[in-house]
Amino acid sequence: MVAIDPGEKGEKIDALVEQLRGFAALGFTEAHGWVPRVSEIEPLRLIGREVIPAVAGF
Repeated sequence: MVAIDPGEKGEKIDALVEQLRGFAALGFTEAHGWVPRVSEIEPLRLIGREVIPAVAGF
């Protein structure tokens, strides 16, 4: 379980993508986690717009 936290304004997106890239390099094909502040829409928008496309090819 990992925090899928893009930050309030996306400031953690690069670190999150690198963390997921590291998991992929170890052979992981999926990651389970939670989204801090999941009750707010912006973290989910950032994940959908920035994180998912960046890691889709791993």
